[in-house]
Amino acid sequence: MTNLDTKRTVALAQLAGTEVNIIENLKKIVKIVKANADSDIIIFPELTVHGHIFSSSPQKELIELIQETPNIDEIIELAKTENVRIIFGSMEETAGKIYNIAYYIGHNKKVFKYIKTHIHWSETFDAGNELPVFDTSFDKIGMLICYDAAFPEASRTLALKGARVIIVIAAVPVDFPKEIMARRMVSIAVFNQVFVLYVNHGGPHFNGNSLIVNPKGEITHQLGSKEDILKAEIDLAEVDEWRRLEPVFPGRKTDIYWK
Repeated sequence: MTNLDTKRTVALAQLAGTEVNIIENLKKIVKIVKANADSDIIIFPELTVHGHIFSSSPQKELIELIQETPNIDEIIELAKTENVRIIFGSMEETAGKIYNIAYYIGHNKKVFKYIKTHIHWSETFDAGNELPVFDTSFDKIGMLICYDAAFPEASRTLALKGARVIIVIAAVPVDFPKEIMARRMVSIAVFNQVFVLYVNHGGPHFNGNSLIVNPKGEITHQLGSKEDILKAEIDLAEVDEWRRLEPVFPGRKTDIYWK
């Protein structure tokens, strides 16, 4: 990893993980982490462990699948051994509810998780009810999952809570316009003056186009549609510099906004 300055090397792992093959998916995570362990953070798409689960899967099947899933201890140890931070998607069952989860695993074994709050009408999942910001050794980050990005209130809440980097993991299908997702990521970045790291699954069933957007809303790096790894350096000082040059947040007029 780089020194604890303002520069970070990020690796976005755009997988074509459509199959429900937990063991093979975990092996792929391990392989990619080891190959990119010189990064500060490695980010995988939504539901990395299971492959994307469609709404046709009944709740009983999902619970059975979750019960077959190993715990995340292997990935926690992997992050420590390789001295890297990892974000990946998985599922979790609690008291009969099924949640779509984004996990942050720190190189110091610190674990944070975000439960998807905005559930698409085609999905089986239950909704989370919090939009947390995590104070990590990478930076202050917020995480969103796929359909969450359609709601500007979600990303604005993360920014108001202090997030300087918003990470969006997704499973956007091939028939949804990739241009719409890119515009959403640009909007999240430019309106909130944050870095956006967007990681989608690749083809053939998903439209890929994972990307990095800087705090000015400029797409600086972008993948195509196939399985690939995007590796790049970002400078977190750009967040502070742009917020200094255009101090948007102090100008907010909360007394006139719709509640």
